[in-house]
Amino acid sequence: MRRTFLIFAVSGLLASTPFSHLSAELGRDWVEVTASAPWAHRYYHTATAFGPKIILAGGQGGGDGWYTADGAKWVRIPGDVRWSFRWGHTALVFNKKMWVLGGYGAEEMNDVWCSSDGLHWTSVTMHVRWPTRYLHSSVVHDGKMWVLGGIHQSLGPRNDVWYSTNGTTWTCATARTPFVMADWCDAVAHAGKIWVLGSIGVWSSTNGTSWTLVSAHPPWLDPLWRFSPKAIVCDGRIWVIGGKDYFTMGQQSVWSSADGVDWQMATRYAYCTGRVGHALAVFNGKLWLLGGLDPGYKGQDPKLFNDVWYSAILMRPTSATTWTRYP
Repeated sequence: MRRTFLIFAVSGLLASTPFSHLSAELGRDWVEVTASAPWAHRYYHTATAFGPKIILAGGQGGGDGWYTADGAKWVRIPGDVRWSFRWGHTALVFNKKMWVLGGYGAEEMNDVWCSSDGLHWTSVTMHVRWPTRYLHSSVVHDGKMWVLGGIHQSLGPRNDVWYSTNGTTWTCATARTPFVMADWCDAVAHAGKIWVLGSIGVWSSTNGTSWTLVSAHPPWLDPLWRFSPKAIVCDGRIWVIGGKDYFTMGQQSVWSSADGVDWQMATRYAYCTGRVGHALAVFNGKLWLLGGLDPGYKGQDPKLFNDVWYSAILMRPTSATTWTRYP
């Protein structure tokens, strides 16, 4: 008697699971690429998708720069990269260049650097118009780079907004937003607006000057608030990942929204979160999470990470429609 089998491979392994089970949901299912990358454990660093690689820059615990094409094999950026010896800075891609702005090194900074390849860097200016700061946010919106909020050592948390088209000349969109932005918030650009998300709720603006409260209490603030989350745009949605609650316990739930009003929880317990100061990137169709700090819960010792995770959608048909007889 001749038998017919359907054999297929998933991640290099033969499997006999039905096609309908071979799916992964973005934000819900996470893959650990490595538990210990060659770069030092760190937090408040940046991870930026730039060309064919992710570039990791600075951070508390490790002030160097690294890049990867797959999340597993990492190469240290050679030489003395002056911008990398900092933490609480921001990095973005604008006009086919990667930019690094502000942060804290030996002191807080308001400098700007750029690179056309992520490896060789040029100082655009050592002092811009906006005051020195760290733990701020930056986005690209309306053909401009934007810097929002942050912390100034003597002035405290900031709520000003600045923009530039060249990294040298900066214009203040507003000196005072109706909310204060610092470590407990993050910002993204989505659907023609700038969005600020965190313990202040969700706010949006089309011009950086006038702001609208979209949601005062999104569901991801429950049950014990959420401070220091990271936000990113992936697959046409805003994602809020990680952070800590009122008792400094690292948060593991992952949420997303297309409009900032209606939020969906992808998972309550993602293995890769429960941390602050981590970095997010969208690269090769995947949502990546790198490093960070477990702040410790009610006096427990904090823990630094140098792990790498990603989440992606695995597209698989729900049923087999084409069959071939195996001789």
